[in-house]
Amino acid sequence: MFDDKKLREAFEKIKEERDEHLESINELTTELQSAFEYISGLENKYEKIKEITDELQMFKNSLLLNDKSHFSNIILSLDEQKLFLTLYVFGEKEPLQYKFLTKKLALETDTIKMLLSSLLDKKIPITREKIGSEWHFNIDPRFRELQTKENLIKIHESVSKGIYEKSLKNFF
Repeated sequence: MFDDKKLREAFEKIKEERDEHLESINELTTELQSAFEYISGLENKYEKIKEITDELQMFKNSLLLNDKSHFSNIILSLDEQKLFLTLYVFGEKEPLQYKFLTKKLALETDTIKMLLSSLLDKKIPITREKIGSEWHFNIDPRFRELQTKENLIKIHESVSKGIYEKSLKNFF
């Protein structure tokens, strides 16, 4: 009925093709792993560059405290105002972590990072320090004092009312 020799040859050919496919899959898996490691390395380098850039921006912004004229031209979006006011109100005693900011503002960490960068780009002097493995943020104490005395950064009433109401709810 079936020729054993032809059947064996057919199975041998199938086995060879399967082995070639497995070898190709293994090679692709290795390439994908290498690409993933490379991308992870690039992401780490990007984060380091971003940290260095933010550090330089913070330093530059702290130097600008001597000249208050540029603060009068700063216009913040509502989300930037919320973040600024949260740092101003809740950061008075100690710097704030991402976890606190995301909870208070109901925003994702990436959004908070973007808003912090935006505030820095607008020359708002924000401080950052790493405590343990967590980053903590605050408004530069000298700028906090200026803001208290001269109200340099204008905050919309609805934003300030919302932040203060949240503050009072947590207080009582």
